[in-house]
Amino acid sequence: MLFYIRACLLAVVTLPMWIGGALFFLFVFGPWTWKKIRWDRGAIMLQWRAWWLRRWPYATAVGYVVGHPAVYCEKLRQHERIHIRQHQDSCFSGVIAGGLASIWGGWPAFAIVWGSSILWPIFDIVSAAVLRNAHPNGYRGSERERSAYAQTWHYGKGQSWLERHRASSDGRVT
Repeated sequence: MLFYIRACLLAVVTLPMWIGGALFFLFVFGPWTWKKIRWDRGAIMLQWRAWWLRRWPYATAVGYVVGHPAVYCEKLRQHERIHIRQHQDSCFSGVIAGGLASIWGGWPAFAIVWGSSILWPIFDIVSAAVLRNAHPNGYRGSERERSAYAQTWHYGKGQSWLERHRASSDGRVT
């Protein structure tokens, strides 16, 4: 019974993830870029078409929707699952921040703050690119991406990306 209560609460709290992810992939990438759609352990998986893969060879998670190349290994699946959990954390933080905003602005303030929680990772990417000059494209230097790599990708000698980064001499993200 507790499992179902938790699942229902998670579904309600993360509603911006479903709406934001679906709108992002529908209007930013567009349905013409997908080849296959499938359900995989609580997420919608969209496989890129070959022509789109030449332009955008990356897996991309926005909310509960993941666009990915045809070759989708287990490490990449784990990496994108971490991003899904990070989006869940943002939505939970959005509920708390929205509750505080509703004290001053009522339900409209709550809805705006909670609904915008799907966009909060953008600020992390911008801060990595502008303030820290972390990586040429900024995204790989963001805390969310560094965390996902640190938890999933292991290189020679069993080091994760974070361990390898900390051992580098110049301290730049590679």
